[in-house]
Amino acid sequence: MENTNAKDVYYEIYIKDKPAIEIIDRVKLFDIYDFSKKFTSTRTITYYDTPDNRLQLAKIILSTDVENNNGEIVLEKNIDGDPNEKYIRLFDIYKLSMPIVKDSLPQDNIAFLRESLPRLFQTPLNTDPEFVFRKVVPKYKVYIQNEHYKIVNVNGFKVIITVENTTFHNLTNNRKNYVTFVRLREAEDSLSHELDDFIVRLEKYCKFILRITESKYNQCVRMTRDLPKPDKKKRK
Repeated sequence: MENTNAKDVYYEIYIKDKPAIEIIDRVKLFDIYDFSKKFTSTRTITYYDTPDNRLQLAKIILSTDVENNNGEIVLEKNIDGDPNEKYIRLFDIYKLSMPIVKDSLPQDNIAFLRESLPRLFQTPLNTDPEFVFRKVVPKYKVYIQNEHYKIVNVNGFKVIITVENTTFHNLTNNRKNYVTFVRLREAEDSLSHELDDFIVRLEKYCKFILRITESKYNQCVRMTRDLPKPDKKKRK
């Protein structure tokens, strides 16, 4: 399962036609890189909350993340935009996860959620976690079709380039939005660490990508929020 981590580097792609081919063609201009065979995967992230959005109000994100047949349940703080985000990622517990079977629901993992929630806070909680988690329902879904490319250079540096064809779906208002991302991750078997140099080259040759740090949850909320109702008087 391809889970995101702190070392992942994300870009939004601003071309619609064959973005994967366009990026790979640009990387081939680097000369010293060889490509291994492309492989694909399908990923679905489901975000949960209570009907009255108690978790969102507490800046807690609950999700199940399934790629192909491998899944995990994730409980984390929403730290996007926090002025101390860098230090929270380094020193604080802000994300806990556990493997689950493909069709598992939060209600099937109450013990994990009950024990994990207090670990995300430095002060005691005044609520019963089990009571909250038994009431959660699906709020958002993110569907991703992944195209993975493994690239190797002569020094043994290996990087995975993943093009994510993403659909955001708000289950409350049924709004959908579509975005394509590219993710860079140094491969676990890389023999040298040249990711920074690779990023410089990629950004030089690919002017149609924009680096982002916003989480998929916040992207989904922002891009599928309710549209303002038209002002009938102004329209007349």
